[in-house]
Amino acid sequence: MTFSRRVRSLAVPTFYLLLALIALHQPLFNAATHLPGDRVTDYYHFHWNYWWIRHALAHGLDVYQTNYVFFPFVSSTIFHTLAAFWFPLWALIEPLAGTFAAFNAIFTTAITLCGVTFYAFLRYEGVSRGLALMGGAMLALSPLIFFAVHWSMTSLIAWFWLPLALLTWAMIVRARRWPSMLAWAVLMGCTLWTMLITDLQYAVYLAFVIVPYGLWTLIRFPNRIRQGIGGLAAVGVALTLLWFGGTLPALLDADRAGFAPTPPERAVAIPFPLGYVWHTEGGNVPLGAVVLPLATAAFMIALRWRDRPVQTAHSPAWLWGAMLFPPLILSAGASVQVGSVNILMPYTLFHEAFGGLFRYPERFGVLITLTGALFSLKILTAALKDRPPLHKPLALILLFVIAADSRLFGSVAVQPQPPHYETYAQMGREPYEYVVIEVPTGGSSGEGIVGIPEYSALQFYGTVHGKRMINGHLSRVNTGHYWWLRTDDAMMAWLGQRRFLEPDTVAAQLAERVYTYPVGYLLIHSRMIDPYAPTLTEITGFLNAQTDSLCPPTLERDLIAYRTRWHPDGCGTRTPSREIDGTFRIDIGSPDDVRYILSGFYPSEPIFDFRVRWTGGGSSAVVRVDLPPSAYRVMITAQAYAVARMLTLTIENTPLGETAISADALRAYTFTLPADTVGVGRDLDLTLTFDADPLLSAGDQAGDSRVLALMIDSITFSPE
Repeated sequence: MTFSRRVRSLAVPTFYLLLALIALHQPLFNAATHLPGDRVTDYYHFHWNYWWIRHALAHGLDVYQTNYVFFPFVSSTIFHTLAAFWFPLWALIEPLAGTFAAFNAIFTTAITLCGVTFYAFLRYEGVSRGLALMGGAMLALSPLIFFAVHWSMTSLIAWFWLPLALLTWAMIVRARRWPSMLAWAVLMGCTLWTMLITDLQYAVYLAFVIVPYGLWTLIRFPNRIRQGIGGLAAVGVALTLLWFGGTLPALLDADRAGFAPTPPERAVAIPFPLGYVWHTEGGNVPLGAVVLPLATAAFMIALRWRDRPVQTAHSPAWLWGAMLFPPLILSAGASVQVGSVNILMPYTLFHEAFGGLFRYPERFGVLITLTGALFSLKILTAALKDRPPLHKPLALILLFVIAADSRLFGSVAVQPQPPHYETYAQMGREPYEYVVIEVPTGGSSGEGIVGIPEYSALQFYGTVHGKRMINGHLSRVNTGHYWWLRTDDAMMAWLGQRRFLEPDTVAAQLAERVYTYPVGYLLIHSRMIDPYAPTLTEITGFLNAQTDSLCPPTLERDLIAYRTRWHPDGCGTRTPSREIDGTFRIDIGSPDDVRYILSGFYPSEPIFDFRVRWTGGGSSAVVRVDLPPSAYRVMITAQAYAVARMLTLTIENTPLGETAISADALRAYTFTLPADTVGVGRDLDLTLTFDADPLLSAGDQAGDSRVLALMIDSITFSPE
């Protein structure tokens, strides 16, 4: 091969790689800190997918069954999208650069392959080089590709399988000898296998084009028997690989009980009518402004020059034009609204034929792009056959239109990566097998959600700690595996803020599960809980009281981590940090105070340049603390609300004294703690009892319905 031919052979993939790099420039440049998307999504589970494949293979587990999410249930992942085809690329890059860099590599590779494979098939079908280059760009930059990147959906970005399968079939048809035909059949079988382990849905889309294309080639070309045998051999190879590759046995054994199919009227369709001619914004994936206008122009040219032959190479343009209509009709969903008339569409029949599992007719947009581009570009190639100088200007115009329609230079929005916590990394280094309870609790599938997507997204941290967990998202799963979290279970529903606390029931459930699951950690993501509502204070206060089940918590920014009493590494103490002067100080109102507060306090709030907590709504507030053996002078910095109040300080039901708390300023009040009440590893309940009457409302602040008693800034223990 000459140097010029080598350069030319690299030009096409380089062109599509350049398009991919331009389209993904924001995720690529920000890979160290950001990932695609504009908000925290429930699609962190795609990152979990590849961790799970690696973990299952490394530990001899079944890749297609898991209880590492939705514990204690075992869920099938065969209907969930593992996209195993991409695993080798992820496994190569992730240890070196991290999972987000690996995903960027997957996106870049997929976009490039979409362009290259479709270009190759267009060229095989006789489309001119320049127009074929633009056809590849139409597929590579289609709206669904950007949607898939936006949601990290590696299963939905591999549309290159369709033109590749068509091309390998074409090679079977073209083969003149049995050995070459069988070689191509094996290659096509491998293509079908890898396509199906990327996502089962590709088989549905491929059927819409390869069946009519295959029938046409069998009718049009000789050696039908050899071609038929080649097709059967390809299917046989694919099924054999699927069987030994594990997918087919898992698929046959899978239990679909408990699935919640989407009703056809709720299936996500291309927005009608604007989505078919414009790149609309919003939740649904449009078709864009290129395919149908181009197909319409090609149809008008075909009518104008209907006496001229428009067949290029192996198939006529009208064949692809005919293939355009089924996906076009199905992509509109169950019905379309024209004025005041609601027109029912045949998608409902298709939807019911697949048991409601096919819930995104908008994805037919890729088939519309593929068939529409083949029809249009074959027509244009034939029409410009005698006008070679027009090919390059037309291709250039198309490039600008495609780039503008795809918002090529706008790239994909990025969002911050999930916060890193050393707590999770430490859990990952622990050799023990246990369950992690993430708070708020929640879960989801493709149809149904408990909580909000951010609760399910906590599944991402499973890739760091590597333990079983309650929260999670699986695309298609028995909804009972997470729906019980909603309101049925007193403990899990309360931890998800969907049910009021039932103290005795929740305490019993927690004590039982800590040792039977067993639970290693209970972790609270306080950023997901309203800090100005009493919920977080209620959760931490109640959990602090469960000393038979839980250790004192540790804090890492907004993460509150409770190790359980089951944990082999034991518990730490609830001792406040020691100041330079030797005192132990609880800074009430600081994030760290959740380690000590049991009850009676309102959420932290700012007062001038420091933070405090108010007591009220009752007659006492309780703080739990563990101190080294000694006698202590206990100093409470406090101020009464509106009127002076008497405060009695009690430890383990033993009064330490009482004093009047002034309402005019924040002052320090001192009590004496005898040495015989203190011991290492002994949590002490320090109870602040105060006058409850009169109950004074903070109603002078708009919307504040609290009744306030004392403002507490700090509690200091000075050894004597």
